Formats: sequence, C-alpha cells, structure tokens
Amino acid sequence: MRYDITRQPLVPAFLTLVALAALFAWCFGRSGLVAPAVPSPDGMAVGTPDGWLAAFGAACPSWARAAAVAAFLFAAMSTGRMSVRHNLYGVGTCLAIPLVGIFLLGLLPAGGALQAAVGALLLAYSTKNFARSFRNGYAFDALLRGGGYLGLLVVLFPATLPLVVLLPFAVVLFRRTLREAAVALFGALLPLLLLGYVTWGAGGRFVAPFLRFGGAFGADGWLGMWLSQPATAWLFPGFLLLLDLAAVAALLRSLYGVGIQPRFILIYNMGVLVAVLLACCGPAADAALLSLAALPSAVLVPALFVRVRPALATLLYLVSAALLAVKILLQYSI
Repeated sequence: MRYDITRQPLVPAFLTLVALAALFAWCFGRSGLVAPAVPSPDGMAVGTPDGWLAAFGAACPSWARAAAVAAFLFAAMSTGRMSVRHNLYGVGTCLAIPLVGIFLLGLLPAGGALQAAVGALLLAYSTKNFARSFRNGYAFDALLRGGGYLGLLVVLFPATLPLVVLLPFAVVLFRRTLREAAVALFGALLPLLLLGYVTWGAGGRFVAPFLRFGGAFGADGWLGMWLSQPATAWLFPGFLLLLDLAAVAALLRSLYGVGIQPRFILIYNMGVLVAVLLACCGPAADAALLSLAALPSAVLVPALFVRVRPALATLLYLVSAALLAVKILLQYSI
C-alpha cells in the first residue's frame, strides 16, 4: 500500500514535529535565543514586555530554550487541531502539524527564536479562538480569548500592530454581533491597559505603552526588512510564497465546494497571511516577524495538497523539507 502524504495521521505527524522541535532547539542554540528589544520611551518604569523576554533569555538560556520549544510544539499542535476539528480540507489529515514546523524553521532568522516561537503561539491561539467563534449562538468566550491573545501579541511585539485589523475582519467575516465585537475589542485592549496601569502604579506614565507604537511606526525605514535581507535568505520564503499563491488559487477555484465553516476559516487565514506580510513592511519589522506567516501558510497549503495528485503533493512536501535543509546548511555554514 502506497503512503499518501495528504492523509497523514496523527502519530507520524507528531513524530515529525518532535524531530523538527529538536532541530529547532539546535538551530537557536547556535544562532541565539533573543533579538534586541524595541527601545522604550521615557516613562516606562517597569520596562517593556519584549525587554522582559529578552532579559529572561539572557539570564536563563536553558529555561528560555525549553520555553521556546514548548511554544513551538503547542503552536503546531493547536494549528493542526483546529484544521482537524473544523474539517478544513474534507479529508482526515494532520498534515498542518508538521507543516507548521517546517515553515516556521524555514522562516526562522539567525536570532530571535524565542520571540518567533512565542509570537507563533499567541497567533495560533488567537486564530483558533476566532475560528471557534463561527457558530450558532453567542461566542463571547471565544472572542474574548481571541482578542486577548491578539492584544498580548501586539503588546509583546509592537511591530505586529497592523495585525489588529484581524479583529474587525474576524467579527465581520464570522458574522458576530455588536456586543460580541465589543467583548473582542475589550479583550484586545486589556493587555495594553494592564501594562499602562502597572507602569503608572510603578511611578511611570500611563500613556507610555501607547507611545511605543508611535516610536515604532513613526521612524524611517519602511520596507527595510524586505530590502535588507540577502538573496540567499529568500530561497525558502520564495518557495513558500509560491505554495501560498497556488493554494489560494486552488481554494478560490473551488471555494464553494467546501462547507460554510471551513470556507470562512480558510478565508480568515488568507487575511492573516496578508496582515503578516503587510506588518513586515513597517520600520520596526524584522525577520522574526516574517516567521509568523508560517501559521496561515500551514493552514492553506494542505488545501492545495488535497486537490492535486498524491505524487505531486508528496513531491512538494519533500521539496519543502529539502529546501529547509539547504536553508539550515547555508545559514549555519555546517
């Protein structure tokens, strides 16, 4: 019996993910755990969340590595569970689980692995909860958590501020009421308000956390992330972009051939991918931000694989793994 990659069951998918997690631990062990934190304005008496994360990585590298690997595993498993729970592809497959690992490693820069893993985890949980909100009846709990994870992502990494457009996009796309939209907005604002309150209570300025976004997006250097990368760094992202475009084209061609819930969740992930790419155009964006595109890509690409011949799907899967190996060889000069 021939093995069909598009019907990948849970056990081989999870074992592949564990192997990729070990490779992930090895990679950021060589390249560094954290990237420099964004400079904070005056009045941040308690520091900034990304500064806390950087300090944790510098003070406790072993614990930081364990936390990053755990975030890597939970982000992949959460994304794969969402695809299975909502039957996004019409067939039983856990292919999204190893694809998250492959794509995240392929987009991972030489440094900042802890930020990339934590950011991927928060985006995965936000996407999962917004997808859960598309149901009959009210979904206050799912929207509160989805908005909260999105707000926490923005507070931790100010360069992700353009991703806040995902909140109204989810509310409109999943046909939520105005009261539910208010709950989602409250969840998104809560992390920032709490940070402002703690800063004010420590003797700083309440508005200081809000001013960080002006500093991050008021500087020069738009499109700097795209222009500063060497040509070899675009090998894997370029291939992944082609896969994404092919997946979107395949979905749009047969968009009404899937159920209503999978259709809207896949459209939402298209919006997540576009929002991440737009966020990468900001002056505060870095290569670690681009790694967030691994999550929506891992949701969309299996929709392409199940629509082509199994031999072609297996070939594309193997090419992705081969390009990942080439990327690691070039990046770390083994």
